[in-house]
Amino acid sequence: MNSVGIDISKGRSTIAVMRPFGEVVISPFEVRHTGSELSKLAKQLKSLDGETRVVMEATGNYHASVAKLLHNAGLYVSVINAKLVHGYGNNELRRVKTDRKDAVKLANYGLDRWLTLPRYIPEEDTRLLLKNCYRQYRQYSKVQTVLKNNLISLLDTVFPNANRLFSQNLAVLVVIGILALIVLITWVNGAERRIPVQYAKRQVGRKMYGGQASTLPMKVNMSGVLPIIFAQSIAMIIPTVAAFLPAPEEGTFAYSLVHAVDSKSVLYMIFYFLMIIAFSYFYATIQFNPVEISNNLKKNGGFIPGFRPGKPTSDFIAKVLNKVTLFGAIYLGIVAICPLIAGKLLGNSGLAIGGTSVIIVVGVALETVRALESQMMMRQYKGFLE
Repeated sequence: MNSVGIDISKGRSTIAVMRPFGEVVISPFEVRHTGSELSKLAKQLKSLDGETRVVMEATGNYHASVAKLLHNAGLYVSVINAKLVHGYGNNELRRVKTDRKDAVKLANYGLDRWLTLPRYIPEEDTRLLLKNCYRQYRQYSKVQTVLKNNLISLLDTVFPNANRLFSQNLAVLVVIGILALIVLITWVNGAERRIPVQYAKRQVGRKMYGGQASTLPMKVNMSGVLPIIFAQSIAMIIPTVAAFLPAPEEGTFAYSLVHAVDSKSVLYMIFYFLMIIAFSYFYATIQFNPVEISNNLKKNGGFIPGFRPGKPTSDFIAKVLNKVTLFGAIYLGIVAICPLIAGKLLGNSGLAIGGTSVIIVVGVALETVRALESQMMMRQYKGFLE
């Protein structure tokens, strides 16, 4: 009877072959986890005289490939829990951990438990798929728990000095306003105007092509947070220049100008709001060209029901684009102005950057959720295909 102890490591294993009464059949040696070396090891073990049984520890995913290859080669393979092996023998005398000693210990363990060694059975594909799904779900739960634990820190980052507001009577209103702002941003971020498009049927040879219905989507907030950034950059030119110059004397034109364009002034809010609307139209015009879209639809045999291809279609698309952009620009202006108004009324200037920060945070969070869902769906299809 030959007991083969295999100490599994990442990329390599140490093998020791023992017989009863401490007889060493093969001194401990190392084998890399390659197909050629593992096949050579299987042939070497099968050539030994007498019955041969292989004993190894369960080490996550490292032992699976070795155990499966030796099992398929016709050897008796037993995968033992690491705690059972650790409690075997006199561990107090062992001070230094070495792979050779572990391999010999596994071989001796196999000799002492020869009749009770459980036979290794390769896991089925369904079980492997369930294990992968469980690991993905556990990772998702971990991320979800971390997001919940960091909610207070995120709130303090988006709305600086917000903790001071909770000591006042307006704390409930502030929380409701923040939640309403997040809901509004989440709803508008996924909103879009879908224009129906119909493709004409055309016959090529004996086959009929076309005749399908589709939609032309227009996002309500197609410019994202860029109009707010551009408008804020232009609106803050005078305060930024004034910060590097000596403070003007009270009663002078420079003093009146600096205080008129301050972020807490009404004039600044009005100018800021109008600049957001202007940059929203500017960015939408650059990103979405109605004439080009109309020509592409005409080339592909598509048309919008009720409008002729060409200029009528481009005029209709431009009209819809102006309406959608107006709604998106007003939405961006409200999101950017509301924290300024709330900071002015509550005397907390830290809320001035809250709207822009919430748009960025909510957008990144939604994109992360979509990426996770698509990744999980891709892994699921990949598992079924394999």
